[in-house]
Amino acid sequence: MRIAILDRTIVRTLIVLAIAQLMGWGSVGLLAIVGSQIAADLQISIAAVFAGNSVFYVVMGLWAPKALKAFASGGAHRP
Repeated sequence: MRIAILDRTIVRTLIVLAIAQLMGWGSVGLLAIVGSQIAADLQISIAAVFAGNSVFYVVMGLWAPKALKAFASGGAHRP
């Protein structure tokens, strides 16, 4: 069975999306691997390194509703 041109475009898009998702979720776990080296380089505790990451996620979660309203009203395109 041959894949139609439209189907090839969709498959190509899904492959790119899958690779991007793997890279994105891989970066979430990166701190567990390099956190001790970051702490040593910055001369701070490992707890402070992970606290910074936690603060980032909390702030991102708190701003998400505002970003949703902005994207819903104006879209994500440039004016």
